[in-house]
Amino acid sequence: MNNKSKPIFSTVEHLERLYSQNRPRLSFSADSVREWQKWSKELKAKSIELLGLFPEKCDLKPQIVEKKDLGTYCREKIILEPEEGLLMPTYLLIPKKMDFPAPAILALHGHGRGARDVLGEADSSTWRKIIEGYNYDYAHKLAEKGFIAFVPEARGFGEREKDSEKVINPREEEDY
Repeated sequence: MNNKSKPIFSTVEHLERLYSQNRPRLSFSADSVREWQKWSKELKAKSIELLGLFPEKCDLKPQIVEKKDLGTYCREKIILEPEEGLLMPTYLLIPKKMDFPAPAILALHGHGRGARDVLGEADSSTWRKIIEGYNYDYAHKLAEKGFIAFVPEARGFGEREKDSEKVINPREEEDY
């Protein structure tokens, strides 16, 4: 048995072994503009094949449905329609005191409760501890420091998930 086929316990070593033996079909190796153009066309076609077609561009039909004064900044809730018949809540955090041009950030949430986490909204003491423990309220914190923050709600999270799929915290009964 040679070293390449010797069984190992380490997942990382196993993945590194597989990676070293693999040459991706669409890895970049162009030496000319013509080769780059050919590679780019192939990569785009393969990406669309794997990801599926993207929705057609449309009028987002923005509607400001809520404005809140949060002390050092104002927060607007804006509903967009990125696809026909599909709504997307977003939040725009605008500092009251800022210099122009103003710094801005796209504040994406992770796999928690959605935009509420990066906005710093906690509905229990447990969620407050979780948000603070991970500095998850970074959109809120950056707005307080003078950054404009745009917070979109991703598909399947927050307001965009079914009630039966809502994230609950099993550590505290008041979250149920």
